[in-house]
Amino acid sequence: MSSERGTRTEIVAVGRELLTGRTVDTNSAWIAARLVALGACVARIVAVDDDPAAVAREIGVARQRGASLVVTGGGLGPTFDDRTLAGIAAALARPLVEHPSALAFVGRRYAELAAAGAVEDAALTPPRRKMAVLPAGAEPIENAAGTAPGVLVVDGDLTVLALPGVPSEMRAVFEAAVPSLEPRLGPSAHVVEREVTTGCGDESVITLAAGRAMDLVPGVYLKSLPTQFSPGCDLRVRITARGSDRAEAEARVVRAAAELAAELARLRAAQEVSMDRIRRVPSLLAYSSEKMRKVPLVDTPNLFCIASSRGSSRPPTAMPSVTSSTTCSPAPAASASAPRTTPSLPATSSARRRARTTRS
Repeated sequence: MSSERGTRTEIVAVGRELLTGRTVDTNSAWIAARLVALGACVARIVAVDDDPAAVAREIGVARQRGASLVVTGGGLGPTFDDRTLAGIAAALARPLVEHPSALAFVGRRYAELAAAGAVEDAALTPPRRKMAVLPAGAEPIENAAGTAPGVLVVDGDLTVLALPGVPSEMRAVFEAAVPSLEPRLGPSAHVVEREVTTGCGDESVITLAAGRAMDLVPGVYLKSLPTQFSPGCDLRVRITARGSDRAEAEARVVRAAAELAAELARLRAAQEVSMDRIRRVPSLLAYSSEKMRKVPLVDTPNLFCIASSRGSSRPPTAMPSVTSSTTCSPAPAASASAPRTTPSLPATSSARRRARTTRS
């Protein structure tokens, strides 16, 4: 399988509402798409509670995994549970300080909102000033759609971008941060995606062909798009290719599509050969009951009954036998008037010597 190239990036979505299912995390999907378009490789997306320790832990393990960029979403507002910046500060071992430019931004935005009648006044209350308290060394990012600035922190080989959770604000801050992100994302990469039909409704077959195509074409990723099983189902495959320019990415998509089609054709042909061989093998189910009755059965003598009748004066006990026609017949009953006799035993050598001595 070809590996993804680009700056390794992880996304941390913050908010209890995401964990309880009250809010669907569409922000992370949008952020991931934009980052991939800029040349990043999004390796992980995770959602955590409004807990600074949880945020700090995710940033720390992302760094250990080799991430160069971590993007957080949510938790920048004025409420008591907006504590993402505290988690970032803890992860980077930096204190939280009030940033003059961030405070000026917050004051200006509330003044504009007060003038428009959206809020009662523009006073910088403690909850409002809280949005200007950033990790030391961080820079605020303009938020054209809200009151909480975004935050960009560079710590050695790791960059952390904190975005608001409101979707319109998140998008506005991200676009404002792109000029600062691009130098940290490495060489720009062009990404091309295309969906193709397969003529196959079995994902377990498609995966074999997709894996082969990815082995043969570098810089591509193939993903089958599953749906319900149904007669005539024609599953689609999304091909994503990266290249130094659009032409290279397009060429890789075309080649991957061709390899996918060729491998699917080969698998279908092999499957047809296998099914043809199976159809040629006779089955026991083809035998009628009449034919089965003509199959001879092996007759095994009832050895137990034969052995039981030797060396005993008692009638042998008949034992049932399924496959044998041999039966155990009881010995004839002794007559009431006939004298009872003891069965003679073979004479031993000592008995024969006594007999010769007596005769002499």
